[in-house]
Amino acid sequence: MTSVASKLNPDSLSDHYKIKDSIRKIEFAKQYGDIPWPLIVKTGKLNKNIAILYQTEDFFNAKYYLRISTDNGKTWKNYYTGMQKKNNYIFKSNSQFPLWKDNNHLQIEADIVRMTSPLTFPHGGPEYETLKNNALITINIDSILKDSDEDGFNDLEEKMELFTNPFSQDTDNDGITDFEDNNPKYATIDNDFTRAIVAAMYGEYDLIENPDPRVIEFNVNLKTFKEDIALQMENLESYPNTTKKSFLDNMKFNVIVTDDGNLKRIDTLGKKIIFLTSQEFSKYIQHNFNNLYNQSYSKLFKCDDKKDTYILIHNAVSRGETYIIKRISEGWNIKVINHWMT
Repeated sequence: MTSVASKLNPDSLSDHYKIKDSIRKIEFAKQYGDIPWPLIVKTGKLNKNIAILYQTEDFFNAKYYLRISTDNGKTWKNYYTGMQKKNNYIFKSNSQFPLWKDNNHLQIEADIVRMTSPLTFPHGGPEYETLKNNALITINIDSILKDSDEDGFNDLEEKMELFTNPFSQDTDNDGITDFEDNNPKYATIDNDFTRAIVAAMYGEYDLIENPDPRVIEFNVNLKTFKEDIALQMENLESYPNTTKKSFLDNMKFNVIVTDDGNLKRIDTLGKKIIFLTSQEFSKYIQHNFNNLYNQSYSKLFKCDDKKDTYILIHNAVSRGETYIIKRISEGWNIKVINHWMT
């Protein structure tokens, strides 16, 4: 018989996480203006204008956004504030001041902080110190609401986060607006090299037996590439997933840093990705040091001493791989010859 005490105090780590996950799902199901209540910092209403100040769900660099309705909540628009949590503000959900100061200004109490120790793997962090408690921050929303091309991304987000053209609804001229485009910066191309990169990044091919257990190896047939990838994606999507994509899921982009011309133009297979060049990335991390922790891929380097052979190096936050990509009669042979994890 299961005791009441055992139900209240599960003795396994698995049960602990199941309970936490259940509570989280319940709390995140409660929403206001498409935003889960646990992410909302402060709401306010002024005449027909409703504002929701909220933070994104991001462990490393949560960003502050505004969700605004000018018709009593019938329709909403989303705006990046240009500010990120702990860089250098922590907005307070228990602020005693109304969110609207007047028609053009918001106000929120905040702790002003600065980083004293950056995030490092595997040692932990980051660490912060508080410079001032309960400072009253006034936000002029004129620049926040500015969306020059009216594509759904305000100018601040296009300049600071996406590196898309704030004066063009379709930065890459592929006929898909930036807001709807999974890769708004670069139009997709289909060639042997983009197929090899997609196979290395996302492929689920049958492995070739290799006497070295440290080597992962598989072949990519270019003639059947589209059918093979489509089948792999179909099998992946067949796994039960009851989680419905939220508004926040649909607006979130992954960031990949690369200077490789082919890689930036791959089919992202439905994933929302912003490809940043190394030069753009140097500007990107100036807004927040924690932006440093993103995936990066090298250029597809040609091996000088081997015919039709290329090297691709991938580094992420806690792992990385080195791929050897070689031409074969039916397409490509891909080997992972080195991989690390922390």
